[in-house]
Amino acid sequence: MPSLDELLRFAADEPDWTQVVHRCAWCGRVATGGGKWVMRPLDLSTATTDGMCPPCGRRNLAQVARRQLRRGRPAA
Repeated sequence: MPSLDELLRFAADEPDWTQVVHRCAWCGRVATGGGKWVMRPLDLSTATTDGMCPPCGRRNLAQVARRQLRRGRPAA
């Protein structure tokens, strides 16, 4: 079975797909080449990989840490 990297490279080379972009599954922003995360519309031919942008990551990790502290567990 091909690896994720191989699948993404294959998708990026497909003539029907213009590019592969990283999209935050929480807020919908996409990563730019310069490392910024911006809101922008994507057309249907754009392949995306879902992940989490840094602001959503900080916010969600803080929520997890608060929950663990409320339950009496040390934050990771």
